[in-house]
Amino acid sequence: MAFDPTKPADHAQIVSAELRNQFNGLQEQITALQQQLALLFPALTYDSTSSLWNVTYLEPTPVNWEIWKRCNYASDWAAQGTLAPSRFPAPNDSVLGLDEVWWQVKFVGLNGDDQPMTPFSNVVSGGPVPGLVPALTANNVTMSLDWTYSGPLCDGFHIFVHQANEAPGVFNDRVQVRGDLRTWATDFDDPADAVGYQYYIVPMDGDENPLTAPSNIVNFAAG
Repeated sequence: MAFDPTKPADHAQIVSAELRNQFNGLQEQITALQQQLALLFPALTYDSTSSLWNVTYLEPTPVNWEIWKRCNYASDWAAQGTLAPSRFPAPNDSVLGLDEVWWQVKFVGLNGDDQPMTPFSNVVSGGPVPGLVPALTANNVTMSLDWTYSGPLCDGFHIFVHQANEAPGVFNDRVQVRGDLRTWATDFDDPADAVGYQYYIVPMDGDENPLTAPSNIVNFAAG
């Protein structure tokens, strides 16, 4: 039933069936509007079974589709070449490389002057979703801090330390290590010497800005 803006009439008794029809009529209008708006944006799809990419868009057809991609946990998008509309459905190796573990792809249509003529498409993602926050562990055997990290590429890690003689909750930025490292050796030889010490790390960019929230807090287990 179509939405009727005259119902319910002023001071009329509420009838559930009438209200239900009104709500259903509004939903039909919302759905129709969504479908119309969807035609204004390129629709990008990837079929993992056939390993084929496709893109659909309401006319006019772009001269080329420009591929925008970010992968291997990098945070920045970058243009990665173009594909002519006649190339679709396009094989996977025309869009993605073989060494890309995690990736996101979106397209934008270009005109004859290589200028954007469409909005960006939806984003298609694949591979393991990156865990942005470092996962930190304290290794009692080597007396080192070890961590895993799969967030945005970082310039370095800052190691924050709570010392045994400091007030609870106080951490200071005491050590900085390179972004390609995943371990740092403390000055301790035995877990008993590290009682009261706590640690967490934060990945930083080249301007010393944090890229993620701090890692979990760890300490060495004595005894």
